[in-house]
Amino acid sequence: MKGAAMTMVALLLATLASPMDARANRDEARRMYQAGQKAFVATKYGAAIAAFERAQQLAPNPAVVYSLAQSYRLRFFVNRSQSDLRKADELYRQYLKEAPEGSRRQYAVEHLAAIAPLLKKPADVGGTPAPIPTVPAAPTRMMVQVLNVKDARVILDGGKPVKAPLIDEVKPGRHTIEVEADGYFGVELTRTAAKGDIAVIDVELKPKPGKVTVKMQEGASLFIDGKLHGTGPLKLPVTLPMGSYRFDVIDNGHNAVARTVEVARGGALTMDTELTWTTQRHTAMWLFVGSAVMLANSGLALAIALEQNSQAKQIADRLAAGKALTAEDIEDYNNHLELREALKTASWVGIGIAATGGLIAALMWGLDTPTPGTVPAVALEPGGARVGVSMPFD
Repeated sequence: MKGAAMTMVALLLATLASPMDARANRDEARRMYQAGQKAFVATKYGAAIAAFERAQQLAPNPAVVYSLAQSYRLRFFVNRSQSDLRKADELYRQYLKEAPEGSRRQYAVEHLAAIAPLLKKPADVGGTPAPIPTVPAAPTRMMVQVLNVKDARVILDGGKPVKAPLIDEVKPGRHTIEVEADGYFGVELTRTAAKGDIAVIDVELKPKPGKVTVKMQEGASLFIDGKLHGTGPLKLPVTLPMGSYRFDVIDNGHNAVARTVEVARGGALTMDTELTWTTQRHTAMWLFVGSAVMLANSGLALAIALEQNSQAKQIADRLAAGKALTAEDIEDYNNHLELREALKTASWVGIGIAATGGLIAALMWGLDTPTPGTVPAVALEPGGARVGVSMPFD
């Protein structure tokens, strides 16, 4: 009973695993087929045959059979091997059998007709059987393809750089592979090539970020795409992935500086910013100066009023001491008091105006805060600058 249960469990696991295995085989077959296509385009027909045969083993498909026939046929014209030609003939016929209505049927028929005169008979004219050619051992191959970069370079075992994909015959065993490309981080890895097999290595390179050096005054704020990055002066460059970004440098009381920065892979740019006062800041400064002048004049008027009060008091003190006052003394006394009151009033009015002006200037000074993303931006690129308009950020 226990054995039957174990058998049932094993069958269930096998049933569940089969779809997963089939999917994995299809994915690997697709990868090998794509590798074979790249080798075929590079006229590396031996490597293409190895990759196509692996794909056919994993997931049989008439399209792969046709690609194998093409590879054998073209390799025949390189090495003039009759075994390659016979294999091509066999595979074209297999394709026609498996896909009688296939899209490549016409080409397969034409190729069969073209290679028929080139196929030698098994015996020569005298009736002597033709020698059976020896089949050489399958070479060990390695193919390194870079999936996301066109102009990558591959260095195999410390040799010379070769433009990817690298397709080469190697000795069985472990090999060191270096992959590099401008603007990307290099990759170094070790892979093993099995004897008589083709090892296909897929590599993806990680792009290097670009660096933007922003020169900005102390206390100014840098916003990148509307988000605060830091305050000046910045000690380190801004590091960003390749792309387009909006840089805004703002400071209270200063006109904002905006740039649309095009960051290249591994590139470096410098952004100079010179912030100038806003009209509001200039107006506030003039109000401060005007209020200060008004306050100084008010102080002077108050000092003169005090002097007038002192002179009037001297006349009043003579009268209090029993001295007789002339009509001229009385007139002077009245003039001193009148001027004192006028100057005192002017002084208090001036102080009030100065205080009001100073308060308005302080508010204008303190509330002069720019908003990032509200001014036209100049594009900063490795090749120069251009003027554009950016909409405000939400």
